[in-house]
Amino acid sequence: HKGLESSVEMHYLYKIPQSLGSGNYANLGTFRGASVAALAFGLKEVNLKGKVYAIDIYHPGHKMSPEKLMNEFEKLELGDYLEVCKGFTYEWAKKLKTIKFNYIFIDADHNYETCKEDYELWSPLLKEDGILSFHDSNLNTVAKVISELPKEWILIDHVDRIKSFRRIE
Repeated sequence: HKGLESSVEMHYLYKIPQSLGSGNYANLGTFRGASVAALAFGLKEVNLKGKVYAIDIYHPGHKMSPEKLMNEFEKLELGDYLEVCKGFTYEWAKKLKTIKFNYIFIDADHNYETCKEDYELWSPLLKEDGILSFHDSNLNTVAKVISELPKEWILIDHVDRIKSFRRIE
Protein backbone atom coordinates (compact mmCIF):
# COMPACT_ATOMS: atom_id res chain seq x y z
CA HIS A 1 0.00 0.00 0.00
CA LYS A 2 1.85 3.06 -1.21
CA GLY A 3 -0.52 5.41 0.62
CA LEU A 4 -0.07 8.44 -1.58
CA GLU A 5 -3.11 9.00 -3.72
CA SER A 6 -2.55 9.54 -7.42
CA SER A 7 -3.02 12.96 -8.98
CA VAL A 8 -6.23 11.78 -10.68
CA GLU A 9 -7.54 10.66 -7.26
CA MET A 10 -6.57 14.01 -5.70
CA HIS A 11 -8.38 15.88 -8.47
CA TYR A 12 -11.44 13.69 -7.98
CA LEU A 13 -11.49 14.31 -4.20
CA TYR A 14 -10.97 18.04 -4.80
CA LYS A 15 -14.05 18.12 -7.06
CA ILE A 16 -16.31 16.17 -4.63
CA PRO A 17 -17.22 19.15 -2.38
CA GLN A 18 -17.85 21.28 -5.43
CA SER A 19 -20.49 18.81 -6.60
CA LEU A 20 -21.99 18.12 -3.15
CA GLY A 21 -21.81 21.61 -1.63
CA SER A 22 -21.45 22.91 1.89
CA GLY A 23 -21.55 20.38 4.71
CA ASN A 24 -19.56 17.72 6.49
CA TYR A 25 -17.01 15.38 4.95
CA ALA A 26 -15.48 12.34 6.68
CA ASN A 27 -12.02 11.04 5.81
CA LEU A 28 -11.41 7.73 7.55
CA GLY A 29 -7.66 7.13 7.60
CA THR A 30 -5.51 10.17 6.86
CA PHE A 31 -1.94 8.85 6.38
CA ARG A 32 -0.10 12.07 5.42
CA GLY A 33 -3.25 14.14 4.95
CA ALA A 34 -3.32 14.41 1.13
CA SER A 35 -6.93 13.25 0.75
CA VAL A 36 -8.03 15.50 3.64
CA ALA A 37 -6.29 18.47 1.99
CA ALA A 38 -7.91 17.75 -1.40
CA LEU A 39 -11.38 17.75 0.18
CA ALA A 40 -10.62 20.92 2.20
CA PHE A 41 -9.23 22.75 -0.85
CA GLY A 42 -12.38 21.71 -2.71
CA LEU A 43 -14.50 23.39 -0.04
CA LYS A 44 -12.34 26.51 0.17
CA GLU A 45 -11.94 27.04 -3.58
CA VAL A 46 -15.63 27.84 -4.10
CA ASN A 47 -16.27 29.40 -0.66
CA LEU A 48 -18.32 26.52 0.71
CA LYS A 49 -18.96 26.09 4.43
CA GLY A 50 -18.05 22.80 6.01
CA LYS A 51 -15.57 20.61 7.79
CA VAL A 52 -13.45 17.65 6.83
CA TYR A 53 -13.30 15.23 9.76
CA ALA A 54 -9.85 13.61 9.63
CA ILE A 55 -10.22 10.37 11.58
CA ASP A 56 -7.15 8.30 12.38
CA ILE A 57 -5.45 6.67 15.35
CA TYR A 58 -2.33 8.79 14.72
CA HIS A 59 -0.25 6.22 16.59
CA PRO A 60 3.30 7.11 17.72
CA GLY A 61 5.62 6.78 14.77
CA HIS A 62 2.79 7.67 12.38
CA LYS A 63 3.93 10.06 9.64
CA MET A 64 1.28 12.56 10.70
CA SER A 65 0.33 13.67 14.20
CA PRO A 66 -2.84 15.67 14.92
CA GLU A 67 -0.66 18.70 15.75
CA LYS A 68 1.40 18.41 12.58
CA LEU A 69 -1.74 18.00 10.47
CA MET A 70 -3.31 21.12 12.01
CA ASN A 71 -0.06 23.08 11.56
CA GLU A 72 0.12 22.12 7.88
CA PHE A 73 -3.53 23.09 7.37
CA GLU A 74 -3.01 26.43 9.13
CA LYS A 75 -0.08 27.20 6.78
CA LEU A 76 -2.36 26.44 3.83
CA GLU A 77 -5.13 28.58 5.36
CA LEU A 78 -7.31 25.48 5.61
CA GLY A 79 -7.52 25.25 9.41
CA ASP A 80 -11.17 26.32 9.47
CA TYR A 81 -12.05 23.33 7.30
CA LEU A 82 -10.35 20.69 9.47
CA GLU A 83 -11.62 18.70 12.42
CA VAL A 84 -8.93 16.32 13.69
CA CYS A 85 -10.41 13.20 15.29
CA LYS A 86 -7.79 11.08 17.05
CA GLY A 87 -8.95 7.53 17.67
CA PHE A 88 -10.45 4.51 16.00
CA THR A 89 -13.05 4.96 13.26
CA TYR A 90 -15.61 2.86 15.19
CA GLU A 91 -15.24 5.19 18.21
CA TRP A 92 -15.76 8.29 16.08
CA ALA A 93 -18.76 6.81 14.26
CA LYS A 94 -20.47 6.67 17.66
CA LYS A 95 -19.27 10.14 18.74
CA LEU A 96 -20.42 11.73 15.48
CA LYS A 97 -23.69 9.80 15.09
CA THR A 98 -25.80 12.98 15.20
CA ILE A 99 -23.95 14.52 12.22
CA LYS A 100 -24.91 13.85 8.61
CA PHE A 101 -22.13 13.76 6.04
CA ASN A 102 -22.20 14.74 2.38
CA TYR A 103 -19.29 12.41 1.71
CA ILE A 104 -17.52 9.56 3.49
CA PHE A 105 -14.11 8.35 2.29
CA ILE A 106 -13.25 4.91 3.71
CA ASP A 107 -9.47 4.52 3.69
CA ALA A 108 -8.51 3.40 7.20
CA ASP A 109 -7.70 -0.22 8.04
CA HIS A 110 -7.90 -2.34 4.90
CA ASN A 111 -8.60 -5.64 6.67
CA TYR A 112 -11.89 -7.11 5.48
CA GLU A 113 -13.56 -7.06 8.91
CA THR A 114 -12.51 -3.49 9.72
CA CYS A 115 -13.40 -2.13 6.29
CA LYS A 116 -16.82 -3.83 6.52
CA GLU A 117 -17.29 -2.39 10.02
CA ASP A 118 -16.44 1.09 8.70
CA TYR A 119 -19.10 0.67 6.01
CA GLU A 120 -21.68 -0.61 8.52
CA LEU A 121 -21.04 2.13 11.11
CA TRP A 122 -20.50 5.07 8.80
CA SER A 123 -22.98 4.55 5.95
CA PRO A 124 -25.97 5.43 8.21
CA LEU A 125 -24.27 8.82 8.81
CA LEU A 126 -24.42 9.67 5.11
CA LYS A 127 -26.97 12.21 3.88
CA GLU A 128 -29.68 10.81 1.65
CA ASP A 129 -28.01 12.12 -1.52
CA GLY A 130 -24.44 11.71 -0.25
CA ILE A 131 -21.55 9.73 -1.70
CA LEU A 132 -19.66 6.89 -0.06
CA SER A 133 -16.21 6.04 -1.44
CA PHE A 134 -13.76 3.23 -0.81
CA HIS A 135 -10.05 3.77 -1.44
CA ASP A 136 -7.77 0.91 -2.46
CA SER A 137 -10.68 -0.87 -4.13
CA ASN A 138 -8.06 -2.96 -5.94
CA LEU A 139 -7.23 -4.83 -2.71
CA ASN A 140 -9.03 -8.16 -2.31
CA THR A 141 -10.26 -7.26 1.18
CA VAL A 142 -11.80 -3.95 0.11
CA ALA A 143 -13.14 -5.47 -3.13
CA LYS A 144 -14.90 -8.16 -1.06
CA VAL A 145 -16.66 -5.52 1.09
CA ILE A 146 -17.72 -3.69 -2.09
CA SER A 147 -19.01 -6.94 -3.64
CA GLU A 148 -21.22 -7.44 -0.58
CA LEU A 149 -22.84 -3.99 -0.64
CA PRO A 150 -26.63 -4.16 -0.66
CA LYS A 151 -28.28 -3.62 -4.04
CA GLU A 152 -29.42 -0.08 -3.17
CA TRP A 153 -25.80 1.08 -3.52
CA ILE A 154 -24.91 1.87 -7.11
CA LEU A 155 -21.43 2.55 -8.46
CA ILE A 156 -21.30 6.13 -9.74
CA ASP A 157 -17.54 6.65 -10.19
CA HIS A 158 -14.40 4.55 -10.48
CA VAL A 159 -11.29 6.73 -10.47
CA ASP A 160 -8.01 4.81 -10.19
CA ARG A 161 -8.31 3.04 -6.79
CA ILE A 162 -11.43 4.96 -5.63
CA LYS A 163 -14.89 3.50 -6.12
CA SER A 164 -17.81 5.75 -5.22
CA PHE A 165 -21.41 4.80 -4.53
CA ARG A 166 -24.79 6.44 -4.05
CA ARG A 167 -27.76 4.90 -2.33
CA ILE A 168 -30.88 4.67 -4.46
CA GLU A 169 -34.33 4.33 -2.93
